[in-house]
Amino acid sequence: MVEETSIEDDEMIIMSDVAVQDGGAASFLGSYAKIREYIFYLMDKGLPDQQDRSLCMQEGLQVWQFQEGGGHYTCLMLPIFAGHKRRHVLCYAVRGTCPILIGRPLLEKLGLMVDFSTRQYRWEGQQWKPVILGRKNEYT
Repeated sequence: MVEETSIEDDEMIIMSDVAVQDGGAASFLGSYAKIREYIFYLMDKGLPDQQDRSLCMQEGLQVWQFQEGGGHYTCLMLPIFAGHKRRHVLCYAVRGTCPILIGRPLLEKLGLMVDFSTRQYRWEGQQWKPVILGRKNEYT
C-alpha cells in the first residue's frame, strides 16, 4: 500500500528573525529580500550597535562579490544570535524569495543538537527545549 502525503502549496510565512533548518544544505544562505528584511529587523531592535553601524558604513556589512563557474555570487558576514551568543556567520545571498536557510553542518559547528524523535533541541551546555515548528512543521 502506498501512502500519499503532501504539504499545502500555501506560501510559508516566516518571521523576520528566523532561519529555517535545511537538512540538505551545507551552508547558510538566503534571498537578498529576506536578508534585507532581517537586517531591517535588527535595526528596528536597535542593532547593530554603534560599533557595528560604523563597520556597516565603512565596509557595507563586509559584503563580498565574486564570480565562479559563470555565476555571480554575493556573501556577507551576517550577525546572528545562536545559543545565547552573538556571532557573525558567512551567509550567501541568492536571487528569489527563499527564506534564510541554515545547514546542519553549520548548526553543529555552532553547538546545536537536535533530537528529531522527541522534537527537542539544545545548545551546548544548556537544557533540552521543544523545537519551534513553522506552519508546515518545518524546524525554525
